[in-house]
Amino acid sequence: MLKLLFKKQLAELFRGYYYDTRKNAPRSKAKTVLLFALYFLLIFGVLGSYIGYMAYTLAEPFAENNVGWLYFCLFGLIAIVLGTFGSAFSTYSSLYLAKDNELLLSLPIKPGCIIASRLLGVYVIGTLYASAALLPAAIIYIVKTPFRLQVLLGSLIFVVMITLVVFMLSVLLGWAVARISRKIRNKAFVTVIASLAFVAVYYILYFKAQNALVGLLSNQELGTQAAEFGQKLKGTAYAVYLFGCVGVGDIKAVAVFAAAVCVLLYLIWRLLSRTFLSMAASASGVSGARRARGVSAQGSVRRALLKKEFARFASSANYMLNSGMGTLMLTAGGVALLIKGKSVAAAIADVFSFAPGADAVLLCAASVLLTSMNMSCAPSVSLEGKSIWIPRSLPLTGRQVLTAKLQMQLILTLPPAVFAAACALIALSPLGIFEAAAYFGACVSAVFLFALMGLVFGIKRVNLSWTNEVAVIKQGPAVTFTTLLSMLEGLVIAGLYIVSLLTGVPEQPVNAGVYLSGVCIINLALSFALYAWINKKGAAMFDEL
Repeated sequence: MLKLLFKKQLAELFRGYYYDTRKNAPRSKAKTVLLFALYFLLIFGVLGSYIGYMAYTLAEPFAENNVGWLYFCLFGLIAIVLGTFGSAFSTYSSLYLAKDNELLLSLPIKPGCIIASRLLGVYVIGTLYASAALLPAAIIYIVKTPFRLQVLLGSLIFVVMITLVVFMLSVLLGWAVARISRKIRNKAFVTVIASLAFVAVYYILYFKAQNALVGLLSNQELGTQAAEFGQKLKGTAYAVYLFGCVGVGDIKAVAVFAAAVCVLLYLIWRLLSRTFLSMAASASGVSGARRARGVSAQGSVRRALLKKEFARFASSANYMLNSGMGTLMLTAGGVALLIKGKSVAAAIADVFSFAPGADAVLLCAASVLLTSMNMSCAPSVSLEGKSIWIPRSLPLTGRQVLTAKLQMQLILTLPPAVFAAACALIALSPLGIFEAAAYFGACVSAVFLFALMGLVFGIKRVNLSWTNEVAVIKQGPAVTFTTLLSMLEGLVIAGLYIVSLLTGVPEQPVNAGVYLSGVCIINLALSFALYAWINKKGAAMFDEL
């Protein structure tokens, strides 16, 4: 039974590689093989080559100075970070949010067998990411250093132990998210907050590790520096020293960490066995359901439709993460400009010293690029799916429904865009009233243009027969076209301005205020045209869906 359930779990994990959800049909064998080849090329080719370059540089100096343990410790930690962040997001959804949990639990199948099959799926995903980082490092160390059977066996054991550590961390993170979600009514927000926190921590660790490695690789006395650092680390963190010694085949270190891993695996299994049934039922909404009694306050049609759009947005973590990231990025960008804006503007002014206002144009282009990350309008029509009959059966017009979708994106995007523009005006070199108004107008008009553009593509490229919302939110043609065109505007704003400066007369550079006012006028003209189309043809097309 475990073998059958594990096979089913693997089929669910890689369903997108052999089944086309947009066409609702299986892919051909050639396409399936090609997709898997691209997947492994991306993981082991791109990531593995980057790790391999670092390993090729570090292997010999570390081995010559008898700090091979530090080499394995360094790449083991990198593999743990990559593997954990690669698999942590799948733990909670595959273990507690699986749609067939209730069906399997109703069958004569032991709960332990169900848990084991889910956990094996988590282990496979974590192992793919961790081994992509660790295998190249282990192979290069064995090839670049004098061959020793002890090192060969130790490196293999080290790889297996790292995959188990990644597995345990992923499971614990998924369990923690499940525990927190039991206390919160809207579980989608838990997923969003956890995802954003993990991404933030990942990039902080990534950039810090990258800076440290760049400094290490540029050091001419690499081996000597590593030996000195290794002696200090061995004296202050002996457990870390033993952890790295597993890779070079130290029998004592292998025995200690093997025993520790086995004990922790047993404790985690006991923890999940005791809590799986209650937490899975809670995640599926079986227990703890309460219905508020009372009379709902009567509201306008516009307010009811807008509330419906926000409820749909807040109920899906995929929708929020993929269509509302611009709200967070614009706010963060505004705060960053308040802190570092003066130095950024000064750096731009130094490069384009002959063109006053160049910092305003380039920061406007950056703001437009961040605005393009909000695209809730593009998939909103397709997300109606099979429930499209509900608005059509009510005494509503297509124009009212589409207006609510448009208003939601404007509410999500306009306030942070205005905030970011205000912060930029504070950070920029002193601008005249005309230049400041042009900057503000160019940034804000892009918000309206992108929302209207997404709604137009959403109507013209509607897909109501999807089986997975991800196919609409991330892979739909409406989202693709809207994202590409929105990002293209930001690149064009910066590109055309730089080209005009380089090819024009240096004594008479393009005036930033005139340039940004032109951008604002073009955005507004396109917005009025798209709005007129939505009110007439777009509303009629929606009524016919």
